[in-house]
Amino acid sequence: MAKRFKLRDIERDRGINLKEEIPKAVNEKGQEYAAKKFGVSTATISRFMQENGYVAKVIYVKQEAQPC
Repeated sequence: MAKRFKLRDIERDRGINLKEEIPKAVNEKGQEYAAKKFGVSTATISRFMQENGYVAKVIYVKQEAQPC
């Protein structure tokens, strides 16, 4: 059975601010990494991000020429 307040419980038990930690983990290594780090599903991470006003943004940058 799913726990409705799992993120709140994690925040309380670990003494961390998930509104800072989850976005940082997602931006560094992605949603799968964040889900494993906090012991929740990727859907939970995705829902958390949406509920807190985050949107995915893809940025393309030109790769610099590699030295020979």
